[in-house]
Amino acid sequence: MKPAASIALIRTLQEKVHDMEGHAAQTVGPCVLASGSPIDGLLPRRGWRRGVLTEWLGEGDGAGALTLALAQSASLVRLTGILVVVDRQRCFYPPAAARLGIDLKRTVIVQPRTPSEALWALEQALRSTAGAVTLGCFDRLEERSYRRLQLAAEAGGSVGMLVRPARFRAEPSWAEVRLLATPRPAKPSAPGRCWKVEVLHCRGGRNGGAVEVELTDEANLVRMVSGLAHSAHQADAASA
Repeated sequence: MKPAASIALIRTLQEKVHDMEGHAAQTVGPCVLASGSPIDGLLPRRGWRRGVLTEWLGEGDGAGALTLALAQSASLVRLTGILVVVDRQRCFYPPAAARLGIDLKRTVIVQPRTPSEALWALEQALRSTAGAVTLGCFDRLEERSYRRLQLAAEAGGSVGMLVRPARFRAEPSWAEVRLLATPRPAKPSAPGRCWKVEVLHCRGGRNGGAVEVELTDEANLVRMVSGLAHSAHQADAASA
């Protein structure tokens, strides 16, 4: 028999998702969602494709992988659906998420006790048609479990985001895109927090692409650092 805590978790998730599915059915958008940030340009279709997984890698709590994933999620959820966060590590802080632009009224936070509960919750959330974005923080993922998550994302059609430590970058991945976030020193032209975002793997696209972005505190926007924006436009023109 399942422990009482697991049964309660299952019922809570089912009830919250069910309550929001009616609204989501009327707000299903296109198969590719654009966040409006320069990170869109790193992706195969210049946007976040529904029904696939994206993996964010970062080393340490301050690496920025979770922050950037949430900032992108905020933009996508404004377009359609809800955000489901599977937070076994208890690292989701609602006030900070709200400052990133997350609409907490359209956010479901699930806090499982065990890794198996977390995997189950993430799979169920990915399968639901209510979610615009489903996000979870995980360490090690067995290949079979990863494959189940990828199939669940295909079934539900949400944008799936996994946040993981960078030490797992050598492991096989079922994600369509694997991104590495690395903190960068602040610059006079970029007073906010800065990161380099690099494509480690991109199915159907190019590996090795990178942008340097900043998160502006006053507007909660992810934008390209101005110096790199100029050079990026020059590179695009040269390759045209």
